[in-house]
Amino acid sequence: MSGTDDLRDLVAISQFAGRDLLLAQGAGGNTSVKANEGSRLLIKASGFRLDDISQTTGYLDLDLGALRQIFEEPALSSLPPHIAQDRTVQRVQALNSTPGAPRPSMETGFHLLLERVVLHTHPVYLNAFTCSEEGREAFDQAFDEPVAWVPYAVPGYPLATVVAESCAEYSAEHGSLPSRIVLENHGLITTSQTAAQAMDDTRALVRCAQHYFGAVPAAACEKGEPSQQATHWAERLAKIFVERGHPAIARPAQFNGLLAAARLPQELTAGPLVPDDAVYGVHNFWQLEARASASEWVDECRGELPAKAVLALAGEGVVLVGPNPKTLQLMEENLLANVLLHHLIRRRGTPRYLRSAEVDELLGMESEQYRQALARRAIEGEPECKS
Repeated sequence: MSGTDDLRDLVAISQFAGRDLLLAQGAGGNTSVKANEGSRLLIKASGFRLDDISQTTGYLDLDLGALRQIFEEPALSSLPPHIAQDRTVQRVQALNSTPGAPRPSMETGFHLLLERVVLHTHPVYLNAFTCSEEGREAFDQAFDEPVAWVPYAVPGYPLATVVAESCAEYSAEHGSLPSRIVLENHGLITTSQTAAQAMDDTRALVRCAQHYFGAVPAAACEKGEPSQQATHWAERLAKIFVERGHPAIARPAQFNGLLAAARLPQELTAGPLVPDDAVYGVHNFWQLEARASASEWVDECRGELPAKAVLALAGEGVVLVGPNPKTLQLMEENLLANVLLHHLIRRRGTPRYLRSAEVDELLGMESEQYRQALARRAIEGEPECKS
């Protein structure tokens, strides 16, 4: 297979997932293709959206053998997970000699273990299984083909280690690597020799989950018109931020799924279900009465104004707080996924949330701080708020 075909496959699987909010939100998910007969790895760059990937942007081309040497170093397994993660990141970065070059996906470790094509997504429908207390048992009943089910682990080197263990167990039982890997409280990996098969496997699992839980509300992923009160509330909050020199902006959420949920406060919980809920501030959630004012909320914060927050005005809408418009966009997509996940899970089961210690671990990771720093960079023509 030619290098042109390898890159074409990377773009195809990336665009397939990146253009569907029910498969990937914000900068979540990642993709790779082992190229040049297995000597190179084409992999999504950290902090980029999947639909950013094209023939010329959004990915890195790295030496596959050198990467494997990094992740197979025996000493890594004896280190605390966060130190092992930081060490692998530093060594992977050293492979790329271009100053200021982007990093490869923080999930590079598990990409090395799998078949030629790797497609990792955060499917809302499938995560209704992975983020449910009853999810494993329900999934086994709903899907009758073998998959590797991976217990929750923090993204990066720790997750790669658990994926490796699950793949070894699967191979011992079935005699081959798994083509479908389900990540608890996280998402899905499909892997194959071809891009078409990886996409087909993703579709099959999503169809199964949709059949089990039912469809999300129609037009939930389309944008509507926020209420006047939510719009005015956000404008007033933005002015207060300016007056106080706080490095954040505010705007109302626009997705129909969030507008509908705000009208039914019990539908808007936003407890952290997946890692990106913590990374993009969805877990920093405030439920406010409709009559509450922006200044009252600021006073309630007692000087500790958050850099990112989700403010739900009962019956009126949702206001997002973040450092710039790009971050607000990423936050809103992840909040929508969270709300839709809760909607699906409650039909058949009970949500299983990330523990506070797991959220703190995610927020403390250098790799996630790097990803958030990328999200804080302004997109062309949009000034960044700076502290």
